[in-house]
Amino acid sequence: MKVKHYTFLIISLIILALIFGFGIINTMVSLKYETNFDNECVSTISGDNLCNSLRNIKYLFYIDLIAILILLLFQEKIIKKNGF
Repeated sequence: MKVKHYTFLIISLIILALIFGFGIINTMVSLKYETNFDNECVSTISGDNLCNSLRNIKYLFYIDLIAILILLLFQEKIIKKNGF
């Protein structure tokens, strides 16, 4: 893999992690203000199951962080030595 492709991939994954982090915070706020009771997960506004959405976004966030770590740990093996 070329260095510029590797850098683009790392930057894209970092931006994606920030978006997932924002999604987690946004869903937690929705859980607080769009449900009637503390143990309820269904939004009164949209009807979505916010607990499932939160769980899925967390999984995607963790997968993204693992992908970033793997790419950073194996950087020398992933990038071609000659840069072509």
